[in-house]
Amino acid sequence: MTKLLKSTATLCGLALLAISLPALAQPESGPRGHGGPGDHGPGRGMMAHMAEKLSLSDAQKTQLQAIMDRYHSGAFGDTMKAFQDARAHLEDLIGNPASTDQQILEAARLVSAQGEPVAIQRHQMAVEIDSILTPEQRQKAKELKAKWSARRRDFHHPPEAPLLGE
Repeated sequence: MTKLLKSTATLCGLALLAISLPALAQPESGPRGHGGPGDHGPGRGMMAHMAEKLSLSDAQKTQLQAIMDRYHSGAFGDTMKAFQDARAHLEDLIGNPASTDQQILEAARLVSAQGEPVAIQRHQMAVEIDSILTPEQRQKAKELKAKWSARRRDFHHPPEAPLLGE
């Protein structure tokens, strides 16, 4: 593997790590991120999902909403948008046969740089959410995250289908 290819693979790996943080800290929305019925802002679907799955009290729901509103607006929202734009640009370059290795490397570096503050902010939000949960709710959240991670892993790496005639 060439040095350039190794560097690109490393940067892409770091970018993927940055976007694969706790599922419970990731806002949920409708198809293609446009919100669903009754969705009146960032994270509303995720909040309802957490409230149901973790049996949150009314006080916890209020605290969760305050945390999510604070993180999904303002600077974090802007940072996440810049990160998503950088990722989309990298994907466009990767799929374009006219792109050069240097263009892809530069775009991957930008994704990595944009991903760093996103990773930190998502971690801080996850820590705050964790702080309002009971020990039982934390355990349930850990189990839900493990299930989500397994589904995501299976989606990205499905088992190989048997060849015809086997």
